Amino acid sequence: MRIIYQPITDCTDCLYNTGTYCKKLGKYLKDICFERDCPLPILSDVEQYTHYIDKNKNTQVCGNCTYWTYKGYDKYFNKDIGQCTRHKSCIPCTSPTCDKYKEV
Repeated sequence: MRIIYQPITDCTDCLYNTGTYCKKLGKYLKDICFERDCPLPILSDVEQYTHYIDKNKNTQVCGNCTYWTYKGYDKYFNKDIGQCTRHKSCIPCTSPTCDKYKEV
C-alpha cells in the first residue's frame, strides 16, 4: 500500500483552519499568506519522500528498503514490483532479513 496525500491549495481546505484562525501557526487567517507562511509541505516535496506502508501502518516494507528498486505495477500480484539486489528476486519482497529501510 502507499501513503496517499490530499493536497490543499489554500487555507479553506486545511484541517488546521478553525474558521478564521490557524491552529498550526496560531494566527488569524487574515494575517497569513498561504504560499509564504504555511508550514505544511508542498506536494512536490512530499512526493519525493513518499513511502510505502503495510496494512498495520508499518513502514518496514520492500518499497522502503534501500536494496529495492521499483520496476512497475503488476496487475496479477496487485502490487508494485521491484528488484531486490540483496535477494536477486523480482517479486514483492517479504523477506524479514532486510534491515536498511529509508526513514520517513
